[in-house]
Amino acid sequence: MTSIANTIEFIAARRAGLSDCELAEAIYGKRKQQLVNGECRYLERASGLERRPRADGIIGNYLLSYN
Repeated sequence: MTSIANTIEFIAARRAGLSDCELAEAIYGKRKQQLVNGECRYLERASGLERRPRADGIIGNYLLSYN
């Protein structure tokens, strides 16, 4: 797993439902949505993250719990 993926998981565990754009701003301080989007899709395929629409219609990222 890449370090950006680790950072996304760390943030998603504490602030569930952030969009790719919001995650990019939290990580880089500016919009680098494409970089974050690719990592979020990687995490989704690896079953570590769920991507689903929030109440406002924007796709949010939610860390899956490992029970």
